[in-house]
Amino acid sequence: MQSQDDRAEELIIILIVVLPCAISILIGGFMLAMECVRWLGTAVWDPYTLYDAFGAHIPSTKLLGLNKILDWCLSRSVVLWLLILGPVLWLGGWLLIIKWARAYARED
Repeated sequence: MQSQDDRAEELIIILIVVLPCAISILIGGFMLAMECVRWLGTAVWDPYTLYDAFGAHIPSTKLLGLNKILDWCLSRSVVLWLLILGPVLWLGGWLLIIKWARAYARED
């Protein structure tokens, strides 16, 4: 039987890791459906990018490579970020943190 600490840890993991991913995927699915409806009416696929979401061009830096990375990231569709990139990066980051924390706890 699980202890109360184990159940609390699982709840925290669900709230911090899984819930934001699920919300992101739901919102991304809704936005994709809206883009599909717009496409059905206009027959032109016009994705909503992060440039559109921020409403302005992000100022360039003095680092040309960083400018290219920022441009690539911001020119991707918001749907791509919400459905795939965001959840994958969020889950990957938290899995690394959890793995590190458990390894650190074993050392003590």
